[in-house]
Amino acid sequence: MNIKKFLAIIISISILIVGVLLVSNEDDKDKNKLNNRDTADSVHDGMKIEKPTFGSYEGQSLKIAVVGELPEVKEKGLIHFSTIDELKKLHSLNQQQFDAIFIMKEYLHQAAKKEYANIYKTSKIPFFFIQSEKIYLAFTKEDLSYEEASDLSNKDIYAVGYTTTNGEGRYWGYGLYNGKENDKNIKNVYTRIFKRIKNEAIQ
Repeated sequence: MNIKKFLAIIISISILIVGVLLVSNEDDKDKNKLNNRDTADSVHDGMKIEKPTFGSYEGQSLKIAVVGELPEVKEKGLIHFSTIDELKKLHSLNQQQFDAIFIMKEYLHQAAKKEYANIYKTSKIPFFFIQSEKIYLAFTKEDLSYEEASDLSNKDIYAVGYTTTNGEGRYWGYGLYNGKENDKNIKNVYTRIFKRIKNEAIQ
């Protein structure tokens, strides 16, 4: 074998090895992106998506009004729910008695009606729309119905939160860990919401 052929073979092998290493490196990057998607804060649809954390809420006891079926949570000794059986009762609800309000899935379409938008935008306590498939504007924009509002781009989001501070609206999304909807991950979402409620109360 002459030197030219030998060098050509060596160069070909080198190119092949470099190509394999590059592909492998890109695969590792993609895997890291997938593994990290629920362990770092991010922004979708104008909302901060709060990263999953593990453990339980251990702060002060919270009083939460719930429009709809009461959720199952880990922190039963610290979280006190009160049922609101009709959405229209929000108009006369004494919000000072509560730390937050949950609106559950079965009431989301009704909650997006324009008559409730001002309640959310002027409330002194945060609202959380559980299992919403729509962005927060579905609830805060008077001329936008639930059906007309844009879908959430991040399909892992299980709950959308909204509050107003000094006239400025702020919003959050709470995703399911690894995008899996199960009892453990749903309760984890509520734990993160409770931590947010506590943080809002001390601001």
